[in-house]
Amino acid sequence: MAKEGEIKEKLKAILKDVLQLSEKPMLKGEDKTKLKAIQTEISMFVNELEECEECGVLTASPALLTINGVRVRLCPACAITVLKR
Repeated sequence: MAKEGEIKEKLKAILKDVLQLSEKPMLKGEDKTKLKAIQTEISMFVNELEECEECGVLTASPALLTINGVRVRLCPACAITVLKR
């Protein structure tokens, strides 16, 4: 799974592509191909993220902890808080 910095860079690249298309006065056939590629990139981006079961933050690298026999996925901040208890 990708690290947080890599996820942010991927998102910036996707947004850059969308911005380039938005600046065109009219979209053409090749732009539809680019839009489909952007759609695929967004789907892959979303699939890499997982929700923290404690606070709901999306993270690319959740900590998998077993607490009282229950497995949970936590963001790094919540994992540290739980481990300090």
